[in-house]
Amino acid sequence: MSTVDAATITKRAPALVEPSEPTPRGALALSALDRLIGMRLSRDLVLVFPRGGGGGGRDPARAVREGLSRALVPYYPVAGRLAEPRPGELEVECTGEGVWFVEAAAACALEDVSHLGGAPLPFPSADLVARPPPGVNKDDLLFMMQVTEFKCGGVAVGITYNHLVFDGLGAAQFVNAVAELARGLAEPSVSPAWRRDSIPGPPPPAKPTSAPNLTFYRFTPSEFDFPLESIDWVKGRVRSESGLGCTTFEAVTAMTWRSRTRAVLRSEPDADVRLSFMANVRPVLCDRLGIRGGYYGNCVYPVGISAPGERVAGESLTALVGLIRAAKRTVAAEFTAWLSGDAGKGRFNVPLNYGTLMVTEWSRLGYGDVDYGWGGPGYVFPVPGELNVLGTCVYVRPPVPKQGVRLVMRCVEERHVAAFQSDMADSCTITKKPPILVRPCEATPRGSHRLSFLDRRPEIRLSLDVLLVFRRGGGEDPAKTIREGLSRALVHYYPVAGRIAEPAGGELAIECSGDGVWFVEASAEGRLDGFGDWDLILRLIFAAGLVARPPPEVNMENVIFMMQVTEFKCGGFTVGITYNHTVFDGAGSAQFLNAVAELTRGLAEPTVSPTWCRELIPSPPRPTTSAQGPEGPKIQFTFDSFKLAEFDISLQSIKQVKDRVTAETGQSCSTFDVVTAVLWQSRTRAINLDPDADVSLSFMANARHVLHDLLSIEGGYYGNCVYTAGITLPSKQVANASLVVLVGLIREAKRTVSDGLSRWMNGDEATNLHALQDYRMLTVTDWNRLGYCEIDFGWGEPSFVYPCGCSSEFNVVCSSMAGHCTITKEPAILVRACEPTPRGSLQLSFLDRLPGLRFSGDIVFVFRRGGRGEDPAKAISEGLSRALVHYYPVAGRIVEPAGGELEIECSGDGDGDGVWFVEASAECSLDGFGDWDSKLHAVLAARPPPELNHENVIFMVQFLNAVAELTRGLAEPTVTPTWRRESVPSPPKPTTSAQGPAGPDIQYTFYRFKSAEFDVSLHSINRVKDRVAAETGQICSTFDVVTAMLWQSRTRAINVEPDADVCLYYMANARHRLNELLSIEGGYYGNCVYPVGITLPSKQVVNGSLVALVGVIRQAKQTVSDGFSRWLKGEVMSNSRALPDYRMLLVSDWTRLGYYEVDYGWGSPSYVFPCVASSDFNVFGRAAFIKPPVPKEGVRLVMSCVEEQHSATLHDELMKF
Repeated sequence: MSTVDAATITKRAPALVEPSEPTPRGALALSALDRLIGMRLSRDLVLVFPRGGGGGGRDPARAVREGLSRALVPYYPVAGRLAEPRPGELEVECTGEGVWFVEAAAACALEDVSHLGGAPLPFPSADLVARPPPGVNKDDLLFMMQVTEFKCGGVAVGITYNHLVFDGLGAAQFVNAVAELARGLAEPSVSPAWRRDSIPGPPPPAKPTSAPNLTFYRFTPSEFDFPLESIDWVKGRVRSESGLGCTTFEAVTAMTWRSRTRAVLRSEPDADVRLSFMANVRPVLCDRLGIRGGYYGNCVYPVGISAPGERVAGESLTALVGLIRAAKRTVAAEFTAWLSGDAGKGRFNVPLNYGTLMVTEWSRLGYGDVDYGWGGPGYVFPVPGELNVLGTCVYVRPPVPKQGVRLVMRCVEERHVAAFQSDMADSCTITKKPPILVRPCEATPRGSHRLSFLDRRPEIRLSLDVLLVFRRGGGEDPAKTIREGLSRALVHYYPVAGRIAEPAGGELAIECSGDGVWFVEASAEGRLDGFGDWDLILRLIFAAGLVARPPPEVNMENVIFMMQVTEFKCGGFTVGITYNHTVFDGAGSAQFLNAVAELTRGLAEPTVSPTWCRELIPSPPRPTTSAQGPEGPKIQFTFDSFKLAEFDISLQSIKQVKDRVTAETGQSCSTFDVVTAVLWQSRTRAINLDPDADVSLSFMANARHVLHDLLSIEGGYYGNCVYTAGITLPSKQVANASLVVLVGLIREAKRTVSDGLSRWMNGDEATNLHALQDYRMLTVTDWNRLGYCEIDFGWGEPSFVYPCGCSSEFNVVCSSMAGHCTITKEPAILVRACEPTPRGSLQLSFLDRLPGLRFSGDIVFVFRRGGRGEDPAKAISEGLSRALVHYYPVAGRIVEPAGGELEIECSGDGDGDGVWFVEASAECSLDGFGDWDSKLHAVLAARPPPELNHENVIFMVQFLNAVAELTRGLAEPTVTPTWRRESVPSPPKPTTSAQGPAGPDIQYTFYRFKSAEFDVSLHSINRVKDRVAAETGQICSTFDVVTAMLWQSRTRAINVEPDADVCLYYMANARHRLNELLSIEGGYYGNCVYPVGITLPSKQVVNGSLVALVGVIRQAKQTVSDGFSRWLKGEVMSNSRALPDYRMLLVSDWTRLGYYEVDYGWGSPSYVFPCVASSDFNVFGRAAFIKPPVPKEGVRLVMSCVEEQHSATLHDELMKF
């Protein structure tokens, strides 16, 4: 008999756990929300902890029981019983009897039962929750607990709570209190509040309501996992179609409601359906009634949407999300009216019938944060109840390490299960095998291959995804046969099996290493037939479900080609390819893929022999002057969230235009000419620009015939060989011209390709590649003749070929913002001091002159309310001019005299002084932005004219507050500025050094750090603080906690050798020590920081507890005062040069610098963010801690600290906290 077959749960007899101290007695009234009939039920749930006992031999059951006993003191009503002194008037009798508690043991390990995350379980899930002894009325109990220990040491904690006393958030609050006290905290971090008597009830109905006639259904329990990719696809589609984002709840609810409705309609085509869910109304209740603390009673208000089933079944997901969002917006007003006695629409009377679906989101209630001392739960799930009067669906987090949402459902009967699951699966799940490397099947040459200048252009340093759909598979295994064909093709195209290399200071090249091509086999639970609109295909494309990705540690930018074969249930399959544009253009990648297909079909060799010959293409001479000149027009940055759409142009329509062109000009034209003319004119009319505004058409023309004529290249050249052709005309000319005229212009542009490319290669003429790169430009690409449509692996040609987009950051920026937003900048102007100021040179301190500080940083402040009726830019520029009188060095310039040290040159009111100031306007609303995209940072920051030296401009924080004060109208800044740089002594230079007095030049390695943001919730931070206090008896700061979290997460992500050192580095404020040593008064605004570094073996950071890491960080901070003093005296050297490489992480805390107090007269900023990604000094990882946008609480990490291959792992590690 297997372990699973023998798995049983053995329970001890239930025991009452009483409060550990005497508690009040008496009756407590329930609120009107508690007493509503819909909430008279108990809920069961189970929290699964893979590691139990805390690793120190603690008895889990005993620890939880003691925590429960202590928690029943502040939560004393929970130890009581429900009573009904008068019919219909329920209350809680505070008797102190206690909570029934059960200890249990499982005869298996959690691994044997899939950590309770698989179905079905070998025992009833109800065996994991407590039940009282016979004779005890369960309906009178408020709470029960069971702790089940498994053989592996894991623990399952079963919870039963009475919905009359708790809602989901309230129950989670109590369970967290039990956990905190079990860990050893002195009291719960959230103080409980009863206050049920404060909530007014609605007036009684005019007529007594009779008990409803209930129909009980035979709902079939089931589970379904929505992967994160599916959810992200829905979110992306909603944003592209509506310009608005949506939440995970809205996306999952829309998918689930539509699938269930489609299933129900198969047997009940005329049915009306209803979606219902409970909205948390704590913010409204607490604001209205002044309730403070942790209210744990029912505080939810039902939201309902009713619609004909036919409408819901046929509606788009974007429209359904809109309905759900609109219903949520009414909650606050309707609940406020209900509190005032207006029963309104009777929202609490939810129809109890088969057409109603009740959904509940558990993933954000707080159960995932419960920690009894051995970490958070790996899985939390509800135990199905017996109330089968309406369909229910509970959203939970899937078991670790899965991501997405798990649906735990009892919402359809057996007759609808297959249809429901089929429709849900057609929201389709992709299962991928791990990527493998396919290498050439024979030995191939090694060495480096040069790329041409056409390959090395920066704008094509990206990867492109292409999808080919084959409806018919069968016979042999497509993945196996294609993989074998790929291996054979790599013998002929051996550079493709190499990697892109970038020698230090050199040009990109191909290292022919024979490493191979990443190949992925995948299977899909959906079908290709029945998708006329390709909705499934498009969803999977945008979720990257049908294209290959390498393992996370592999740098995708260096990979030349990847391939994925995905088989569908219908027998059809898709081939997704990813090619690096640096090595192929479209025609070249199709040529290679055709070779793979031919060898897959069994040909002895490709019909087209590949040719490299990149070295034959000359690079054009660099231009000595710029056509733009130093000034140029106003700078415009445009970001557009383009809506994805498709449109079919019939062959008959194309032929009509061709015939017209022939009749009017006597010349023929191509399909490309006709379709391009139609699209350009239609789009120009649609965007409706000023008639005199220019619009541009751009397309890449294949120039292979030109290269063959110039260089006599033979065979199948597969490198980049395209030339940008463009046409720019006034909008009115394109909008009003005949199609025949536009076709003529396009044909004329095509005729210039040969001559244009030849002249470009000779340096005689610059292409117009960068003309009008904004909303006015349309770029078209003809994929019909690249060769993809003729590819045949043995199952015929593809029925569909689709370009999936690219991985370039430009496209990421273009899709990151809601709606169309153009930022127009006026030319930069100099703002000078409004009064004469001193002239001369000012010395900088040695702290200012540290080499690591010679850079500029960008900061953006977001004020959602501005102006006070006046022009904000004008007001701030005037305040700036006044502030420069007090802070006159800021208007100067940094100079470096020959052979001397850096200093500030103050030239008074001379022409060279002042602060560069840029006024800009944005054609969009701040309300359209959720979280700010990091790609916008540099766009919103000022830049001086291009001919000026950016490094000589000065600015700082204290000064910014002074500008704000003077903008508000103060007579002078509240903090008087002090220079005093000359008072700061320079430490004596060391006579000897481990490096030598001069030492070798520091060799920096520059990394391709990926910008990212991550929000650490206040709850997560407080939880770690509590743990530190419980284990050490000491208090730690938010900086300590967040720094420990990030350092450990990043160290785990970069995965260096266990014994290799990693370094944490931050700048500590030493103003207090400097003021003590030098008696500096006033607002010293120079650099006054001391570098603090911690170096530890990687394994110590990876495996250490957060409490231990917090202790190391706190200990390092305690050395600052003494270390800074000794450093000033030259007694000790700073460790500021430790490990300037990938192993170093530099963190900066921006939350307490004073930026958030800057007020120009219209309040403090709602968001302040640094542009860490704008620095070019990417020699070590950096992260800034900032406050998240109002009203969020916690800390936002703005990071540029890992490369692409480590980005996903870093995110996953941070998610664990």
